[in-house]
Amino acid sequence: MLTSIKIMKNCIVQKNILRFWFSLIFIGFSLNSGILYANAKLPPKMIDFENFTTKDGLSNPVVYDIVQDKNGFLWFATGNGLSKYNGYDFKNYLPDDQNPNAIGKGPVIQLHIDRQKRFWVVVFGKGLFRYDEKNDNFVAYHHEPGNSNSLPSNSLYSIAEDSSGIFWISTIDKGITRFDEKKNVFF
Repeated sequence: MLTSIKIMKNCIVQKNILRFWFSLIFIGFSLNSGILYANAKLPPKMIDFENFTTKDGLSNPVVYDIVQDKNGFLWFATGNGLSKYNGYDFKNYLPDDQNPNAIGKGPVIQLHIDRQKRFWVVVFGKGLFRYDEKNDNFVAYHHEPGNSNSLPSNSLYSIAEDSSGIFWISTIDKGITRFDEKKNVFF
């Protein structure tokens, strides 16, 4: 009795599998013979591309990351600096050792827009920077030797944010660290 039930189940499963394959084959023939053929006669849609180089104002020809902020500006992380594009012109944010509110010198390798729509910048070997929109400059977060609440290293690679607003930051040499901005503590 038990064997005949197993045989019946196997037959039902095999019939369903065959129905599935025949349905796929039928749909394939239907699409090939009518619908896809009819669409193939339509002219392809044209896609416009623009190419930006340093001649157009980009700060460096190597671009690592691109994001769009809440105001619609496009930000380009480049091999040396950051470029903001307003649809017409570029504004470049370049390293300046004399200015503590400038981004650090090195490749800008990742950009991040957080849940509050703020803009973060990872500069390889120089730390983490948050864009201060009001003052049009950057707040820097660096490794401070002897301070266990600072970044463990300036050799950062990427940043992500979890659902509770904690930032997770990967480093090249010190693993992963987290940042609680409310407490201004890396842990």
